[in-house]
Amino acid sequence: MTPPSTVQAWDPLLRVFHWSLVLAFTVAYASGEEWLALHVATGYAIGGLLVFRMVWGIVGPRHARFSDFVRSPTAIRAYLQDLVRLRAPRYLGHNLAEGAMVVALLLPAAVCAAPDAMQTRYRAEGAGPFDATAGASAWQRGTSTEGETRSCSTCHGTDPRQPGRHPRTGKRIEPLAPSANPQALADAGNVEKWFARNCKWTWGRECSAQEKGNFLEYLKQL
Repeated sequence: MTPPSTVQAWDPLLRVFHWSLVLAFTVAYASGEEWLALHVATGYAIGGLLVFRMVWGIVGPRHARFSDFVRSPTAIRAYLQDLVRLRAPRYLGHNLAEGAMVVALLLPAAVCAAPDAMQTRYRAEGAGPFDATAGASAWQRGTSTEGETRSCSTCHGTDPRQPGRHPRTGKRIEPLAPSANPQALADAGNVEKWFARNCKWTWGRECSAQEKGNFLEYLKQL
């Protein structure tokens, strides 16, 4: 009897990416606050791996491409219903549920890369450890500036997961919590500009590296 042929679904580069990401996350978790230089280097390595995966998901071999397994929520729901009924089709590569999981894993990792990198830089400046509770308290803390009481919640509301509203123009402000708005903290340069502008408007001064790190820790944990 002729044995069934073997088909390789994952290309060598994708396999290297998978295990490199596992190793990098393990090292980043283990190094924590103890080995800052290693922690920083690992963070940059994770960022580089994510960039590679995004590019490879567009130009890589068939089963590495996002177009091969990323589908609409409707298609994913239909697949899951078929899976429960034990009649779901088989796929060479990721099935639709696995494709949704890939997106669910990559997106938070990519979103967290920028705030983690900023906090790493703040640690290098002597700040840390960062406290989400302190960040939440600072979010609500009001100060009298230019004859009015201002706080972060003045524009952004008491819950950063919800849209805010500019107190003068009424313009909608998108949520700042990454859980509600993945793009909110994705660009480190824009976040630093936000700190520079709003710390001065709210408190009449620049925020310290410790305060900014606390803010980011609070927003990340929502």
